[in-house]
Amino acid sequence: MKEVVFYARGGQGAVTAAAVLVGALSQEGKYAQAFPFFGGERRGAPVKAFLRIDDKPITTRSQIYKPDCIVVLDSKLPGSMNVYDGLKQGGIAVFNSSRSPSEIKTKVPLSKIGTVDANQIADDIFGSMAIPFTNFAMLGAFAATTGWVGLDSIVEASYSKFTGNTAKNNEKSTRAAFKAAQVMNFDVKVLPDVVPAAQSVSRMLKMELLLGMAVNKESTAKTGSWRTRKPIALDMLPPCTDNCPAGIRIRDYLNWWKKAGFPKPGNCCRKIILFRLLPAGFAIIPVKAAVTVKISMNR
Repeated sequence: MKEVVFYARGGQGAVTAAAVLVGALSQEGKYAQAFPFFGGERRGAPVKAFLRIDDKPITTRSQIYKPDCIVVLDSKLPGSMNVYDGLKQGGIAVFNSSRSPSEIKTKVPLSKIGTVDANQIADDIFGSMAIPFTNFAMLGAFAATTGWVGLDSIVEASYSKFTGNTAKNNEKSTRAAFKAAQVMNFDVKVLPDVVPAAQSVSRMLKMELLLGMAVNKESTAKTGSWRTRKPIALDMLPPCTDNCPAGIRIRDYLNWWKKAGFPKPGNCCRKIILFRLLPAGFAIIPVKAAVTVKISMNR
């Protein structure tokens, strides 16, 4: 499974880009999953979108913490946030930048870097904007850099979501970026993952917990009320029947009452006493006294 994180600003279309890729990958017979993560819900605020790609059904629903690839839609975001957070060594990065891949300084050794001036492409096609629509240009660069999805599949998927001039401009932006993308491969020596002491202890506790859950035994990890046993269903008597000191069969009483068709008060009370079908607290009433009892019911 391949995992991708899109970094953008609100209004640049990162969420739409991820959704279009799901449609494109589905057309190629692959499984894909996309969903957003919003911070401040306003135009221009940092936004993340997640994408998973696999050849079999995807059951994982969590956020992506160790992506294989990042796609940065805004050229200034790397200076204000850590877009390399969790990116795997030997991964892939696609940047909206006018610089060449060799000029990009990364915090993680990468196997491939792709760049494209998505701002210029968006200005040429959509016109100048405060927050340019760089999403479809970055989809073209993503396809050119990774090779994980075909260009024509992206274009076809975009037409399923947009119509008219918007759809045509999206296609122009995607194809222009695909041609203009600069891609460079790097020889990467993957270093061992050195975990700080505090994180190491945390990982040990998590692993212990997972192992404990797997073999259905309690874990020593202090993580709260994690369930390690499954409930067992038991067939039991109704509480009133089970605890009745007179042994009254409550279900028989209810069934008889239903079949009796609610007879006259006198006969009803007499039968209830004789057959011991009334709850224990009323079974001590004398028969003669019970005959005179008036019962009113709302059917």
